[in-house]
Amino acid sequence: MVNQNNKQIPENIKNKILELKALETKLGHLPPENWTVGELYSRIENQNYSQSATQMEKQTEILFAEICEELVIHNFDYSEIVKEVNAQLCYTGGPKYCNEEEVVEALGK
Repeated sequence: MVNQNNKQIPENIKNKILELKALETKLGHLPPENWTVGELYSRIENQNYSQSATQMEKQTEILFAEICEELVIHNFDYSEIVKEVNAQLCYTGGPKYCNEEEVVEALGK
C-alpha cells in the first residue's frame, strides 16, 4: 500500500487494516469474497452470534482508532487516512467505509 504522496504504510498497520476487514466481513458489513446463502442462515440460527457480534463491533472500533492513531504518527493527514482505509474496506457499488469526521471522532479530537 503506497499512497499518492509515496508514504509507505508500515506492515503492522496493513495487518490491522486486513484484520479490520476480516471482522467487518464476519459481521456482515462487508460482503465476503465468496459467500453462500447457507452462511447467512448459519449466522441467523447461531444463538451466540449476537453476543459475539457485540464483541466484534467493539473490536472494530478499537482497531479503527488504532489504525488512525498509527497513521497520524506516520504523518498521514485525515484525508489520506480515509483514502487508505476506504481503499481496503470497500466493495463495488457499496458505501465508503469511513470519512474524515469519523477519523476525527476515532482520534478523540
